Amino acid sequence: MVVHALSHNTLRLLLLCLLCCSATGAEESRFTVNVEGLRMREGPSIESGVRKSLAKGTILVQISEEEHAANIDGYRSYWIEVRDDTGSRGWVYRAYLIRIGVYSQDSVTNECVAGDCVNGRGVLVWSDGFTYEGAFRNGAYDGQGVLRLGERRIYSGRFTAGLYHGRGVLTPLDGSLYDGAFVDGQFSGHGSYQGPDLAYEGEWDAGVPDGYGRLVRDAMVLQGNWVAGWLCQQGDCQNGEGQRVHFQGDEYEGHFAAGRYEGEGVLTNRVPGSLRGVQRYEGEFADGQFSGFGSMEYSDGASYQGEWVDGKRHGMGVYESALGDRQVGLFEDGRFVGARN
Repeated sequence: MVVHALSHNTLRLLLLCLLCCSATGAEESRFTVNVEGLRMREGPSIESGVRKSLAKGTILVQISEEEHAANIDGYRSYWIEVRDDTGSRGWVYRAYLIRIGVYSQDSVTNECVAGDCVNGRGVLVWSDGFTYEGAFRNGAYDGQGVLRLGERRIYSGRFTAGLYHGRGVLTPLDGSLYDGAFVDGQFSGHGSYQGPDLAYEGEWDAGVPDGYGRLVRDAMVLQGNWVAGWLCQQGDCQNGEGQRVHFQGDEYEGHFAAGRYEGEGVLTNRVPGSLRGVQRYEGEFADGQFSGFGSMEYSDGASYQGEWVDGKRHGMGVYESALGDRQVGLFEDGRFVGARN
């Protein structure tokens, strides 16, 4: 018995929220991450909070695109909103992606090979190699179940309306492991995570550490009360001078106002696999964005020193590429528009 054809990407690990929907025949643009450690952010800006770090080769499905282009690390491109194979949604910079074609929702089918895959317990087999065995309600995974890719167990635990929800154990293809609580498909509640470059045990919310927890990364231990993935290490990280670190390794030291970067500060973003390994900005901020005078050392070896507005090069400045090519003069909305007279 064929149950229905559903929206499904090549790896699909956690896109279980779509399992209660019938096929619409719509098409989606898909990309693969072309650098190691690409950051998925909460909004279309390098200043936005980091939701997670993406491994090279991760499959992403585009949801939307920013209207205006940006220029980051010397690459002019667009921020796009995406979802990944864990169901997480966020924004990434398209310059670091490779398009892998358009995906049709009609291209993947499934078949109920045992039991009741509508309201009961059954076994559902997908044409791309995924198998679900467990409880169903109204055609969606609901209750205790196990999701496998071939012989490999990907997830074992509770589902609600097609989403990981409750206690479960997740073992994605990147070799990481999460054992703990889920809410609406994301790490939320108490849980432990073991990844390629960090380990964390404590409280989570919406997929990032939030609450008391202990993190170990690069032989360094960070322990305390996390807020939206950040830990204030010293000072006042709300209204005053402080220093905070993100669980993925980003760091900020400087002035805060209402919890946002304001005034003078230094922001360092880890970019694994890049030439420098980090991107570092030192200068003025306004409402959490680069605004005023500041200098940027890009992860690819390029640099810029000059004026900024709303996170973009805007005003007089000097940009030097990793190859030594220089642009000296006026920048507008991140673009070089003319040499200094």
